[in-house]
Amino acid sequence: MNLACAVGLPGAEDVGVDNYLAILAFWVHVVDVATMNNWSRFVRGEANAKSEADWRMLVLTTVLQKQFGVRYNLDRVTREDWSDSRDLFIHGLLGPTRTGTCPSLPTLIVSIGRRLGYPLKLVLAPGHVFCRWDDKATGERFNIECHGRGMVSDPDEYYLTWPRRWPPELIELERERGERANFLRSLEPAEEFAEFLALRGHCLEAHGRTREAQQAYEAAVRLAPHRHSFSRFLNDLRHGIPYPHGMLQGGTIRAPGGRVMDHVFAFPPTPSRWRFA
Repeated sequence: MNLACAVGLPGAEDVGVDNYLAILAFWVHVVDVATMNNWSRFVRGEANAKSEADWRMLVLTTVLQKQFGVRYNLDRVTREDWSDSRDLFIHGLLGPTRTGTCPSLPTLIVSIGRRLGYPLKLVLAPGHVFCRWDDKATGERFNIECHGRGMVSDPDEYYLTWPRRWPPELIELERERGERANFLRSLEPAEEFAEFLALRGHCLEAHGRTREAQQAYEAAVRLAPHRHSFSRFLNDLRHGIPYPHGMLQGGTIRAPGGRVMDHVFAFPPTPSRWRFA
């Protein structure tokens, strides 16, 4: 779905979905082999892992970063730019530059992990996207970050102050929304698809292709009508209010009542917290 949403966008002129799916399949194979070849380290207790699931994710993220050179595009840390689809969709990570941002990095991890049978989900925080091991069968659940060097797993509470500090009214609103909360909830497949369509709309809007952007936002609203942000994107576009709406670090995010959320992003967080396999 992610690659399909990138087709026809600036920066995706060479995107042949089948070719990138072949690259993805090869990376899945490499991660699988690396996991098996190093399994004895986990069994002997030599791995810096808290559980088998944690170990599998450490191997996955280590292979991506150390073997394939996947990394965050540091140019986007302080300068938001929605015009290049390679920063937003996984073809930027699978392609020659091997770079992406918070919408694409966790999506790549989820894409690889699911092909290995891992119960991975995408999760949103204000101004950020990350992924989560969310195993309904065993109850094991932990968050996964890979935008620095290595992997780190922080509790949900961490995201109440990073990368945006939540004002009290947003905390209360999210509590009232419950299972329909916008943030810190594992997304369903339709919601993930809607997020990719919204990213497509952002890129199209950045190039003045407003009619196509409107179609992308409308499709996102149909897939996830409870996600208020999609309706806001569409309404802003219709009223000539320019993007950004703030999914990458540099954008402005407004809480209920219009208050601008404090931007406390610092890249990368303390290196000692990050782990390799």
